[in-house]
Amino acid sequence: MSIAMSVGSGTLVTGYQVEQAEPEYLKHTKVCDAFTLPNSFTPDECERIIEIGLANEVLSGLGMSDDGKFKKDAGRRCNLSWVGRHDQTDWIFQRLENLLAYAARVYGFALCPSNRFQFTIYKGSPLKPKFYGWHFDNAAGGDRRKIAISVNLSSPKAYVGGRLKIRCHKWNGWDRAKEQGSATLFPCYLKHMASPVWWGTRYSLVFWPTGPNNGGLV
Repeated sequence: MSIAMSVGSGTLVTGYQVEQAEPEYLKHTKVCDAFTLPNSFTPDECERIIEIGLANEVLSGLGMSDDGKFKKDAGRRCNLSWVGRHDQTDWIFQRLENLLAYAARVYGFALCPSNRFQFTIYKGSPLKPKFYGWHFDNAAGGDRRKIAISVNLSSPKAYVGGRLKIRCHKWNGWDRAKEQGSATLFPCYLKHMASPVWWGTRYSLVFWPTGPNNGGLV
């Protein structure tokens, strides 16, 4: 059960109910930390998400300027598609919102779940590695992104490189972030990157809940 009220064009949800027992380490996670929840999606579910992501229009990775327009960005080399919420994808968003409950409690943000996520493709080679350089997720065109949920969809054996890196005080579970189906959560004001994929293909899902532009605290 959750508590919801209208906030602008979205819905502010502050009372998610989480089915799993809360990991002990989350009690000590701070607003300058990141954490990873392993096995958030099964390998079969990850493969299904990959199929859905590839079925949509795949675009070259572009940055966004301050006026909200897309532009070329030398800091990233990847492809992506945007996946919206509908009957065939609703189960994915429900799972993400369940994960979001942890972030709402740990970081204390008021959050509005998004109705789309980014499916990212890093298909690399030694001559043309694919990557996403150091950046912040809350700096795009005034977007009020508060939390990033990054799910690794590929088996670690499917690629070389491609490590998620976050400049944070502490990261519980960084060694598990590369496992297929693991979800890593962190505030969007933490600088992070996807290191180069030198061989194979890494697929990821990134979900950005937003919130009121007042500091985000409940």
